[in-house]
Amino acid sequence: MLISITITASQNEESQKRQIERIKSQKVAFFTDKIELTSSEAQKFWPLYNEYSNQKDSLFHLRIKTRRELSRNYKEMSEAEKLEAMDLKNQLHLQEVKLDIKYHEQFKKVLSTNQIVRLYQAEHEFRMRLFDQIRKIRQKKTP
Repeated sequence: MLISITITASQNEESQKRQIERIKSQKVAFFTDKIELTSSEAQKFWPLYNEYSNQKDSLFHLRIKTRRELSRNYKEMSEAEKLEAMDLKNQLHLQEVKLDIKYHEQFKKVLSTNQIVRLYQAEHEFRMRLFDQIRKIRQKKTP
């Protein structure tokens, strides 16, 4: 029984990895089209954007994890632990904003102003499309 659970978990993990890679590929194609990147611009932009995106995702996940832990465990936590968790969540959010500012300055070095505007629009539009797809999948699963 343990073997089948491990195999299933492993398959789910592999499936998730494939799905994440598929989404990343879709994102690259979507952004490249929306931002109207030339080959030369893409070579400069994508390493920078991937670095930014990875750091932003890490901070976001830490902030969400902190918020969830606080939400789930606040009754058992001391006042000091609650304050520490809330302070950490806010510090992580502040770090995200600083990261946005830092990379905005970097994007200005490799993209035109119009391309930066389209980048931010593409990020929002791509995120909304993902949310919509997730919502539709969940609706199909729920009778």
